[in-house]
Amino acid sequence: MKSLLAHLFGSEQHLDEATINRLEGNAANGKVLAARNCLTCHRIGASGNEIGPYLSEIGQKMDAPTLVNAIVQPDAAIGFGSESWLIRLKNGAVLYGLLQSNGPVVTVLDSQGRRFVIPGAEVAEKRQVPVSLMPKPAQMGLLAQDIADIRAYLMQGDL
Repeated sequence: MKSLLAHLFGSEQHLDEATINRLEGNAANGKVLAARNCLTCHRIGASGNEIGPYLSEIGQKMDAPTLVNAIVQPDAAIGFGSESWLIRLKNGAVLYGLLQSNGPVVTVLDSQGRRFVIPGAEVAEKRQVPVSLMPKPAQMGLLAQDIADIRAYLMQGDL
């Protein structure tokens, strides 16, 4: 929800990717930062959740600058199946998350890993939004060096 609110109301800090890419990363510190910030949504090895992409083999799928871009600008390349949805219920409640089923039963997975199963008849409106569930670095309190450290950790492979 933080990512949606920041997108709608601003207050985003800009991090320069070129600067981050020039920084030497500390993989040990990156492991701690990844555990604190990434495992809420991502799976690394046997730990974490499956809301976002699996990160143990991310170094085989993208290079370091692409990984930095994905961290700094999560809205830029939202993967198929990871699109965010706003679901307004007839009772006025609103859910924000991944739409996992859409039919007689609507299932939404929020950014905290909570799964909401709602009868389709209770849904007033569904709207896909171009905002990733992944918060931007500033929303997680991450600085340029923190991102460089996470990059160093994730790019080592075999996590």
